[in-house]
Amino acid sequence: MIIVMKQNAPLAEIERLEAELTEKGFQVDRSKGSSKVVLGLVGDTSALDERDFLSNEWVDKVMRVQEPYKRASRAFHPQDSIIDVSGVKVGGKKLVVMAGPCSIETP
Repeated sequence: MIIVMKQNAPLAEIERLEAELTEKGFQVDRSKGSSKVVLGLVGDTSALDERDFLSNEWVDKVMRVQEPYKRASRAFHPQDSIIDVSGVKVGGKKLVVMAGPCSIETP
């Protein structure tokens, strides 16, 4: 499950919600985008009612995630991942082509 907080949600409210969910046994991963904070819940969320979260004035939307690799999804992690590999930026808007030794050595 992914909980998207409203823009300008107070840090105290985000931390309170995180603590509440952690107390219920969920691992909560916080991701801060350019304007909103996203909370990703890891664990069996089938017993949670989305309406309970939507009644919170600082929650923008709640999404159930059924797809694999939910931690890598844009819904959970909206910003681009950019990694520096020896001075070369990989990710974001730039295209990088890499080849491993096997592509060079194999005829």
